[in-house]
Amino acid sequence: MPKSCCSGRWACSTGRLDSNAVPYQRGILRRSTAWSGRNSCAWSIATHATCTICHKKRRLSLKLNLLSIPDGFYVQSLSEKDADLVNEEWPNHHVGSLYFVQRQIRLCVNVGLYATDTRELVAWCIRLQGGFLGALQVRSTHKRRGFGSLVAKEMARHIAVMGQDVMALVNPGNQASNGMFDKLGFKVIDQCVWLRTEPVAGEFT
Repeated sequence: MPKSCCSGRWACSTGRLDSNAVPYQRGILRRSTAWSGRNSCAWSIATHATCTICHKKRRLSLKLNLLSIPDGFYVQSLSEKDADLVNEEWPNHHVGSLYFVQRQIRLCVNVGLYATDTRELVAWCIRLQGGFLGALQVRSTHKRRGFGSLVAKEMARHIAVMGQDVMALVNPGNQASNGMFDKLGFKVIDQCVWLRTEPVAGEFT
């Protein structure tokens, strides 16, 4: 039975890999939003995207090598003041996503890599509402230096210490991300479809 979660503007459904998946998941979303938004506003599906689900067992994540942080940089948790940059650089940003990013930074494990001299945030990863690694980004000025792998590895270790397996959502067409997670020992276990909704009547709150 496919699994579904609906969180305000986003719904994710997994378990159907056939060509009928999107219509099926649209049905799930309609039922979910009819319940969650019954007394607030009407919703329409704005867009959908297919993602690959990558998984790494907790015991394997705990065995990841200790981080070797380059000179001139340090790792620490993000603060809510970083949310503007994280949201701006996120390819999936949309109306309402800044609040989402702020909430995930405030409530969930996350990792940021900062330049020591300027305290500039150069790479980061947050945890999405479904538990997946998400919004993993490296600023264009610091790409091709292994910083994406660094923050992903640190996130995996944090989550493993919490006693949980680690999962990430990756765009199937993003060869760099797919290659990175493969090198880190993640295995593709499924696909899912994300549906983003927008209110057609009333206001989103």
